[in-house]
Amino acid sequence: MCARCHNDALDQSVSRARFNAGDLASLGAEQKTRVIERLRLPATSPLKMPPARFGSLSTAEIASVAEALGR
Repeated sequence: MCARCHNDALDQSVSRARFNAGDLASLGAEQKTRVIERLRLPATSPLKMPPARFGSLSTAEIASVAEALGR
């Protein structure tokens, strides 16, 4: 789901270009932690990822992402 918006085809001047879901190996520890934090925010938070208008992840899916990122 992240790669819908966070990918290498993005205009690199937009903020979401700082995270490329297609290249998770390139993420540093701080970036991985931030990804998981943003996924776990309450649905009411404007920083919640993914934004509600683009979809949602279940608790199990978020846990899978965290495991894949070693968090």
